[in-house]
Amino acid sequence: LDALAVASPKAATVRNRIRSLTGDTANAVGGLFELRVLLPLITPPNELIELAPPIGAGTRRAEAVVRVAAHDLYVEATIFTRQDTFFAEGGFVRFDPTEQQGKEGAALMNKILEKARQCEAADKPVLLFIAEGMVTTGLTLGRDPRAWAMSGLSRVSGAPSVSAVVFAKDVHCASATLHA
Repeated sequence: LDALAVASPKAATVRNRIRSLTGDTANAVGGLFELRVLLPLITPPNELIELAPPIGAGTRRAEAVVRVAAHDLYVEATIFTRQDTFFAEGGFVRFDPTEQQGKEGAALMNKILEKARQCEAADKPVLLFIAEGMVTTGLTLGRDPRAWAMSGLSRVSGAPSVSAVVFAKDVHCASATLHA
């Protein structure tokens, strides 16, 4: 938090980010994930250019603009919440791993497309971080919903405003997988 406070001239924005950690669970977890994502991206030799910048000339905002290896990037981070759930009502009649991979992949793809729409006006590359959270059943079965989601983007005209997606295993962003 100190690195963010020192690096940002927007003290009110930093206070709001810190305050989100004490709010309801979804906001607190989302705020934690954003901070975990940003910390290595604003630690030297990287640099925070702007916190909560408008995306392009639009009114929507990203988490930050950072400079990594002399390149300016928008950073957007998102978690899965109850509204993103992909589980059908009722119990399983029979469990089908392929069907589960498709459900999880569709949930991931929809989240990427949602963020792509948010970043349509981007005038810099957008690096999207997603905390998979509960969308990992397929991974334990040897089926990758992330690959399913990324291949599905090409079938729905893609997400051109998103340059790369980083799938974090959890909100602590302890391990991540880059898909460009």
